[in-house]
Parts: sequence; structure tokens; C-alpha cells
Amino acid sequence: GVIAHNDICGVGREIDLASHMIQDVIGGLYDSAHGAGLATVCPAWMKYVYTHDIPRFVRYATEVWNVRNDPFDQEAVALEGIKRTKEFFQSLGMPVTLEELGVKSGKVAVVDKGALECTLKARVECAVLRSNGASEKDIPWGGAVR
Repeated sequence: GVIAHNDICGVGREIDLASHMIQDVIGGLYDSAHGAGLATVCPAWMKYVYTHDIPRFVRYATEVWNVRNDPFDQEAVALEGIKRTKEFFQSLGMPVTLEELGVKSGKVAVVDKGALECTLKARVECAVLRSNGASEKDIPWGGAVR
């Protein structure tokens, strides 16, 4: 923990701690352990953001999970790494959906004070739905949160 949170891990690169920030809120509201919350949030977050940096997720898949690199289908390689991450957490008995974490219902309130774009609202909405196991076909595009 000390090494991870003193910026040594981020030297020379950009760090994205979004999954930790999401988990911190869920953990605070629903009294879940940090690791259990990350096992729930991380695969859903990865699936949501991987298209923004496919090479990073390909490297993760090939170096962490030994996924065979296919230079002609990098997206499939990245998705396989994400899938294996979720399967690994499941093999440990960790929760991988909000329901498994004990979150049966929740309310996301997004308040626009002049600087919040509708895309941010949609991203938060989608991340919450995906963390709860929704797939693209299950997401009510156009807004579930009013």
C-alpha cells in the first residue's frame, strides 16, 4: 500500500485511479472491503475504458495473463485480458458484480453546476450499470438516471 500510494508506481507515466475512486465511494456507502470493491469495479471499468488505450490493455493481457498477441485483432486480445481478470477474481471467490458485493440498489445523483457535460453523466451511468453486470444490449441508452 505505501509503495502504491507514494507515486513510485507512477514515475514516468500517467496513472488512472478512477476504479479506486469509484470503489472508495461504494465502500463508504455500502461498507465493503477495498479489495472486494476493486474486484467488482475494476473489470467493468477496464471494459469501459480499454478503447482509449488499446495498446496498454494488450500489453496487460499479454504480460499478465499470457494472452497470445494477435496483431490483426488487438481489441480481442485486450478483451481477453479483461475477461481473464474477471475470471481470476471469481476463482478467488471475490464479488464481480455490485449485487454480489451486496449492493442491491443504488441511486446516482449527478448535479450539474455549469461544468458537467451530458457525456460525463452518461459515462457514470454506464459504468454503474456495467459494474452491476449489464451488457451493451441491457443498457438503457438515452438515460436511466433522471
